[in-house]
Amino acid sequence: MRKIRLLLLSIIGFLTLIVYSNNVSAATTPYISYQTQVQNIGWQGWVSNGSTAGTTGQSLRLEAFKLELQNNGYNGSVTYRAHVQNIGWQNWQQEDTVAGTVGQGLRVEAFQINLSGDISTKFDVQYRAYVQNIGWQNWTSNGNTAGTVGQGLRVEAMQVQLVPKSSTPTNYPHPQAGGTNTYPYGYCTYGVKEMASWIGNNWGNASEWANSARKAGYVVNSTPEVGSVVVFQNGQGGANSPAGHTALVIGVNGNSITVREMNFTDGSGAGGFGKYSTRTIGNASSYQYIH
Repeated sequence: MRKIRLLLLSIIGFLTLIVYSNNVSAATTPYISYQTQVQNIGWQGWVSNGSTAGTTGQSLRLEAFKLELQNNGYNGSVTYRAHVQNIGWQNWQQEDTVAGTVGQGLRVEAFQINLSGDISTKFDVQYRAYVQNIGWQNWTSNGNTAGTVGQGLRVEAMQVQLVPKSSTPTNYPHPQAGGTNTYPYGYCTYGVKEMASWIGNNWGNASEWANSARKAGYVVNSTPEVGSVVVFQNGQGGANSPAGHTALVIGVNGNSITVREMNFTDGSGAGGFGKYSTRTIGNASSYQYIH
């Protein structure tokens, strides 16, 4: 009996260590969550990690937004402010407070986001705006202006992400930027198009995306960058179908990439059909990347 009790205690201790280790690992990955108040819609749900908040192609103004820093063990905070129709630049806001206006029918025309504290020495906050008559602008970061000032143009959507200091995306041209998502709901291609609206429509299965992107004038190479889209052929990166798999690169560390993807599960219970999940993958230089 004593041996059995010792064995049970050992198993419990081992499981506790696993849970603790997983918590420690999770606590080292900060990210930004954000939500938007949109004309005729109201407050949308919270999104994060470069996903689109707001609308594209519907001509609806973004009226307000809120951000939260999930700093997960890092000291610091996120601050932000909006340039609003008839008002101009508002005061800086912090952590789940409203920038913009609610119930006044005024458009957000531009915004700025910044980090402070220890987290700002290790990460950049990158963001961009989808603007009336312009579409998606280039990524900017760390307090610079996204949107326009003095042109009377509404911001319709925004994307925000945290990236390590060493990761700065190149602003490649996107010949087919924008457009309604034509990919079947719930699959990896749908998920990537939602996160990276500059991806073209009707490119076929994920395994066909690299060739389709080249034909459309996009840059395709084997160099990963934050904000690029990775294409996995069958047998690569966990893809187990001739249709392949695709994901958005949200982090680069040497020859490893961190991706956000839809319709992938490694058996841990995260992700799956119609759901997003995040993982880190090695051998990064062996895959193809769309920029």
